[in-house]
Amino acid sequence: NETLSMVRASRVNTLAQAVAEELGIHVRPEEIRPDSQNPLYRLLYWTQHIFEGTGRPLTGEQRDKAPPRRSARRTAAGIFVTLFAVYLSNLQYHSSVDNVATTFLPFSIAREGNLDLDEFRELLGPGEEAGYLRARGSHVYSANTIITPLLIAPLYLLPARWLATHDVPYDDVRAQLLVVVMERLCAAGLIALSASVLWLVLRRLTPDRRALLITAIYGLGSSTWAISSQGLWTHTLSELSLVVLSAVFLAPTPSPAGLVLAGATAALAVANRPQMI
Repeated sequence: NETLSMVRASRVNTLAQAVAEELGIHVRPEEIRPDSQNPLYRLLYWTQHIFEGTGRPLTGEQRDKAPPRRSARRTAAGIFVTLFAVYLSNLQYHSSVDNVATTFLPFSIAREGNLDLDEFRELLGPGEEAGYLRARGSHVYSANTIITPLLIAPLYLLPARWLATHDVPYDDVRAQLLVVVMERLCAAGLIALSASVLWLVLRRLTPDRRALLITAIYGLGSSTWAISSQGLWTHTLSELSLVVLSAVFLAPTPSPAGLVLAGATAALAVANRPQMI
């Protein structure tokens, strides 16, 4: 135990010195401790302390202490429900030219059975000038990728059927409210799902408390909450794709089905957001 403590202290000091060199700050290793007067030293100490186990397989003792699979699944479900509620709690709507066409396209797929946005011409305005629409013949289409709308279109079947049954036009306030609600629900659901899967992945690499802390940082302390969970940007599906890939490649023995899933996920991720290449 004494040797292990010395190794850990050495790792903390090494990390502190490396960061300090990048920042051009002189660091005295003996001051890298939790009660240091320098807030930078305290931050470095606790950052290393939190993440020191990440990236290494759990020991047999840690694995024995880990909650059973059923308990882990309940925790993952709790993470999903909690973050889903948090993401929807602000009751605000954020939109831009990057996601405006994606907002309407699932309704076109579910209700009209096509990929054009002709029925939304008046609502979308001069989209060709703004760059989020493209004209092809007598039709207009989204200038952005359409992978996200295609994947979530099944979730729009019931709302689209309700609009069609009651003959509600898209310029009706009820239809516009439904468009906003569905976008918020889908975005929040995809990101909350990514956090739940991330928790299951991280607990393979580090004790559960650290895994939960890292998941909380991902879900609540990054642009995941501020951007990806608030609308159907390409970031939303990209984050879920990266987590799914991590789940497959960090599995102890990836199955053939898992590798097929990874290949399909990678293809969809790049098709959805080409910058991911």
